[in-house]
Amino acid sequence: MEGYNLFPEVLEVNIQLTEEIKSDPVYQRYLQWLTDNGCIFPNIDFPVAFGDYGYIGAKAKTDIPSLKAFLFIPFNIIITPQKARESPIGFVFNECDFLFKSGHRSDDFILWVYLMYEFFLGEESFYYPYFQTIQNPEMLMDWNFEELKLLQDKFLLLNARKSYRETMIYFNSLSQIFEKHPDFFPPEKDLKSAFFWAYKIVTTRAFCWGDGMIIPLADNLNHEDVYIDYLTLSKEFLTVKAEQPVLLKDYSDFLGSSKQSAVPMRSRSHLNKLEKHIRWYQDEGFTNHSSVWELEESFHSLESSSDEEERVNGSSGEETDSEASSSESSSNSENSEEDLSYRLDVTNKYFVMRAGEDGSFKEGSQVFNCYGRLNNVDLLLDYGFCLLPNRYDSVYVRMYKARVKSEGGRVEISKPDIKTENSLKDAINIFYLKYNKLNEKFLNYFRKLVWNTREYENLRVAAHVEANIIQGACDVIKELIRTHPTTLGEDEDAIRNPQPMRTLFALRYRISQKRILHKQVELLENLKIIVEEIEAGSSVESAHWKEMNIENARRVYPFRGYLKKLKNLDVWDMD
Repeated sequence: MEGYNLFPEVLEVNIQLTEEIKSDPVYQRYLQWLTDNGCIFPNIDFPVAFGDYGYIGAKAKTDIPSLKAFLFIPFNIIITPQKARESPIGFVFNECDFLFKSGHRSDDFILWVYLMYEFFLGEESFYYPYFQTIQNPEMLMDWNFEELKLLQDKFLLLNARKSYRETMIYFNSLSQIFEKHPDFFPPEKDLKSAFFWAYKIVTTRAFCWGDGMIIPLADNLNHEDVYIDYLTLSKEFLTVKAEQPVLLKDYSDFLGSSKQSAVPMRSRSHLNKLEKHIRWYQDEGFTNHSSVWELEESFHSLESSSDEEERVNGSSGEETDSEASSSESSSNSENSEEDLSYRLDVTNKYFVMRAGEDGSFKEGSQVFNCYGRLNNVDLLLDYGFCLLPNRYDSVYVRMYKARVKSEGGRVEISKPDIKTENSLKDAINIFYLKYNKLNEKFLNYFRKLVWNTREYENLRVAAHVEANIIQGACDVIKELIRTHPTTLGEDEDAIRNPQPMRTLFALRYRISQKRILHKQVELLENLKIIVEEIEAGSSVESAHWKEMNIENARRVYPFRGYLKKLKNLDVWDMD
């Protein structure tokens, strides 16, 4: 099992940088502001710097087990569209319904304008201590052309430029608002820079994207593939539950002191069903099965991992929703409390972060949030960073809707006349390649081009055609690999040395993309060997299941669906 592409990177605390930021008056003032305004987080150590680059985040003072709440932020300091409407500039949001009420990003427009207003207040703003710690967020659109070229992805470069243009359109659409209210938005100030600052805060830090909640301290947690619950609970409810613990659910930190919990520590295994089966049975778990799809049928009692479409997060806006999606029985009193709190105003209400049912943080480890099941393109465009490894990363393969031939190891693609298409989207298909998954739709693209009917007359004919299809797909991926100006090995050597931050992210992106492509070549070459044995007369079972052991099971597991369909001659159902 290749853990380098599976398990998250663990960064150690950077002690020197942590001491420096803890003595920084900016962070000291911020922590005092949080405490003075009723934020409760006795088990969270913040700020803490991690790794050589000093990423600022938080760590657990003691173990935070599953279903333990560890962060309580009162709603009176959370920035929301409602708070903006109730502010001294609230009347502004009644002046243009298209921007602030009926538009598809109306809540975002409200937040952008409100943040600019607070920004121009300077030290007089209630949020000044919070803003001081944010400084200037970064997104991919901030990279210059030479930096964007380091990504070795022209489509991502174009998307970064497009993101900048769209942001300028949003800014220009507010010009009349700014001109009408110079007292709030002084024309002598750099309105564009202030808007971009506000835009990036909302994009990179807001919870419930599109609805808009900017939550101090909660948004200081870095991203990782973890389970976190978001809850909205009242002070009265939390006080009762903190003093009278509920089985498995721990709200005791609301009392203001960190307490050890008896709740078990559970966390993601990052293993698919096969790997979980191997942990239980080792080689003995394969001897009673005649095929990989039969083996999979024995996994019914095992929970899927995220690479098999497992839920990514147990988060929700309310306790009732969170509990309703859980497999456990809900507490009626807890549900009743949350139903009531959702209907009333947010006075004496808290935004609560709780470790999910399959989440926990060990003492001294970094405490994370999960921004969503995002690939590196999404992370770079919306948050300005990317991960290595990233189990959700994909390579986007764009193929013209045209005939493709594979001859003599060369790929020939006849491009359509783009001028005759309504748009480029109408002229291409996009396929998403994952690290260790066979993309059957990608194979079907080639199948439609080389076979005139939607059926095969027998298995040997099917295997002959499928072998050519697999080779064509493999040739295309090899051609994509050759288009990169650097190799995977060269990138992996480069990332071992200190690099500027943006170069580091570019290397992470390139390495992840190239690992996926190389893995896809390996998968397709292994699959072709199996299919060629079937063409030579072997049964589907004997062609892939000669060796009933862990190594072979891992090799053929990505083909389980394809091989079963091939046996039944229904590969055309892969659309």
